[in-house]
Amino acid sequence: MVTSRCSLELIQKVLRAGIQTLVSLSSPTGLALQWARRHNLNLIHLPQHSAPRVYSPAMEIQA
Repeated sequence: MVTSRCSLELIQKVLRAGIQTLVSLSSPTGLALQWARRHNLNLIHLPQHSAPRVYSPAMEIQA
């Protein structure tokens, strides 16, 4: 889980590390979403006052 901005740079680091799922308290940028989808990275955004948002190419993940 990360609390910093969910940017393209963070997505690239996660992919290089071989991590398959990233959970973030901050919303992802549009470019970060594109890269996550392109590279089959599960991305979960946990907003402070609403339901989790799952951005995933593998939609079998349940939030």
